[in-house]
Amino acid sequence: MTPIQILLISLIAFFQSFDAFATQIVPSNHIVFGFLAGLALGDWQTGLYIGSSCQLMSLGVAAIGGASVPNYGIAAILGTTFAVCTGADTEAGLTIGVAVAMLYVQLDVIVKMINGFLAQWEERLCDEGKFKSMSRVMVLSPILMGLEGAIPTFIACAVGVDAVNAVLDFLPEWFTGGLSIAGAALPVVGMGLLLNYMPTRKLFGCVMLGFVLATYFEMGIIPIAIIGGVWAYETYKSKTQTPTAAAGGGGTAGQIEGGLEDE
Repeated sequence: MTPIQILLISLIAFFQSFDAFATQIVPSNHIVFGFLAGLALGDWQTGLYIGSSCQLMSLGVAAIGGASVPNYGIAAILGTTFAVCTGADTEAGLTIGVAVAMLYVQLDVIVKMINGFLAQWEERLCDEGKFKSMSRVMVLSPILMGLEGAIPTFIACAVGVDAVNAVLDFLPEWFTGGLSIAGAALPVVGMGLLLNYMPTRKLFGCVMLGFVLATYFEMGIIPIAIIGGVWAYETYKSKTQTPTAAAGGGGTAGQIEGGLEDE
C-alpha cells in the first residue's frame, strides 16, 4: 500500500466511527464503507462484496444501553484492505476483518470509559455556567470515537498487511479453506438474529416463498423485494377497504330499515 492509500483508508475508518456517533450520514451502512475502501485500493467490486457480507452480519446486532458490539464497518474496511492487498480469498479477508472487529470491542470499552469522565466534566462546566468551554469539551467525544476506528486501522494498514501476507503463506491450505468456509457462513448468523426479531411464525409462508424463489428459481433480491412489496400493498389495501365497505353496508341497511319503518 502506498502512503496515500494508507491515509485514505484511515480517514475512511475515522469517518465510519465518527459518523456512527455524531453526524450519522450513513450510520450502520457497511456496504458504503466497504465500497469506499475498495475504491481507494482500485477494487470496488471486492469492497461491495465484503461490505454487503458485513451488512448481513450486523443485522440484529445493536449496542443497546451503550453496550460494546463489533464494529462491522471497520470489518468491511479492513476485510477489503486485506483481501485486495494480499490477494487472498474474499472470505478469508472477511474473516480477518471480523476478527479485528471483535478486538475493536475492547478498545470501544476503554473509549466509553473515557467518555464517562468527559460527561462528568461537561456537567461540572454546565453547573458553573461555562457553556463555551462545555461545548468545546463535547466535541472531544465524537473525535475519540473517530480515532477509535482510525488508529487500529492505520496500524493494521501500515504494518499489518505484510504480516498478514506472510501468515497466509505460512498457513496450510486446510486452515485457509476453513477460514473461507467460516467467512461464507458468518452472514447466516446475522440473518438468524434478524429472524428472531421478526414475526417469522406469523408470516412463515412469506419466508418459505422467498426461499423457494431464491433457491429454485434463482431470482435476485430486487425482483423478490418487488414481489414482497406488491404483496404488502395488496394486503394493506384489502385491510383498509374492508372496514369501509362494512361501514357503508351498515349505513345502507340502516337507511332501508328506516324507510320501511316510515312506511
